[in-house]
Amino acid sequence: MDNLITGCDYGIKIYADNYKIIGNYIGNNGAGIHIANSFQIFVSMNNITNNSNFGINFAVNVGGGEVVKNTIANNEVGIHNGGGHQKIYLNNFINNSKAHYEGTKFQDAIYPLGGNYYSDYNKKYPNATVGNLGIIWETPYSFYALPEQPSQDNYPLVKPVSLPTIIPEFPSWIILPLFLIATLFAIVLKKKLFHSSS
Repeated sequence: MDNLITGCDYGIKIYADNYKIIGNYIGNNGAGIHIANSFQIFVSMNNITNNSNFGINFAVNVGGGEVVKNTIANNEVGIHNGGGHQKIYLNNFINNSKAHYEGTKFQDAIYPLGGNYYSDYNKKYPNATVGNLGIIWETPYSFYALPEQPSQDNYPLVKPVSLPTIIPEFPSWIILPLFLIATLFAIVLKKKLFHSSS
């Protein structure tokens, strides 16, 4: 939890079962989260942003995953799900080039809890209407998949999911250099004040 993960080929790489990825800022990597040969992976409350390839990549031999309440933004592809059945719901997909790719085994949440929010929904479906409860669009959100295996989010959300802001923090190793710079600055300033007063 509470990790700042940037500048890597893979922000997080998982080859294990029953693993939880919670509360991290994962940005400016090749792929944010890469998961393969793994089952029961839980991904929640992460900010997965500005990754040049996939935000989350369920690669091969992956199943029983759950992706819930994440901000997945400004990635080339939000989620690639090529490995198995995953539950993907209550996430905010914002300004990704593609929200999903090959999501043929996508499972959204049960009505009326809802699926996910998509920032490009209105552009893609300008004539869509809102359902009776006022929180889910009537028209499912279809995303890129193999032509013979179309896939969609059946309960796209009208408004973004309210999530806490995960702000990237300085890594712990940078605190000491910053402290030394501040101390040096204080010493130089003190000497200048001393000379100007004498």
